[in-house]
Amino acid sequence: MFGIFGEKGICSICGKEKTSKKLSDGFVCSKCLDLCGNNRNTFKKLQETTKNEILEEIEKEKQANLDIANFVETRGVGKLIKFDDNAKKIMFPKTLLRKARIYNYSEVLEYEILEDGNTITKGGLGSAIVGGALFGGIGAVVGGLTGGKKVKEVVKSLKVKIVLDNKIVPAEYIELLTTEFKKDGFVYRVAKQQAEDIVAILASIVAENEKNQANNSNVQNTNDPITEVKRYKELLDNGIITQEEFEKKKKELLNL
Repeated sequence: MFGIFGEKGICSICGKEKTSKKLSDGFVCSKCLDLCGNNRNTFKKLQETTKNEILEEIEKEKQANLDIANFVETRGVGKLIKFDDNAKKIMFPKTLLRKARIYNYSEVLEYEILEDGNTITKGGLGSAIVGGALFGGIGAVVGGLTGGKKVKEVVKSLKVKIVLDNKIVPAEYIELLTTEFKKDGFVYRVAKQQAEDIVAILASIVAENEKNQANNSNVQNTNDPITEVKRYKELLDNGIITQEEFEKKKKELLNL
């Protein structure tokens, strides 16, 4: 992370601070690193990072802060997560430990409800929601196996995992329960409902993403001359158009 043998240089970003934090093609000071905020790629070693990559991260953070300032909540689940259906943005509000984070709807790939580390509900691009009926089902089975003896089940952890198409933050977690609570208690029931509400909104976003992907794919196919020629060949083979019409259209598409 630091220059060899304490080597120092002027920050390549601000051109003011002297620092020992070395980039692959210069130096960066702590103040400029802080400007990267949530967009800092911590998966990549600083010495392998270029000046331009740091500048890009700073610009992304500026844009994220602007998006947060302009965010207008249209729906949400408590203070856990907020949605702007007009701008197609998701925001995780600021907490004592973390800054607010914002993502595009298009970045949502998968979602999952985890109870004590076990998947209860899961869904995402190209897959249907599975496991929703498992909530509370295990307790009923345990009760049956114990001959009617009451078993007070407890849950120590309940969270929603959101997988993102984002190389800096590949996943976000919404912690609903972090200490032990009884499954037949009020606190668990409220947390469970919040988890289900979050997943319901995420499911609608994923469905919209799938629809947009399908539309984009159709547009690409329409604009692809080779695909269009194949389509007209099928029309020819099925006797819908004549050979002359096919040849004319092929020349138009291939600029012959």
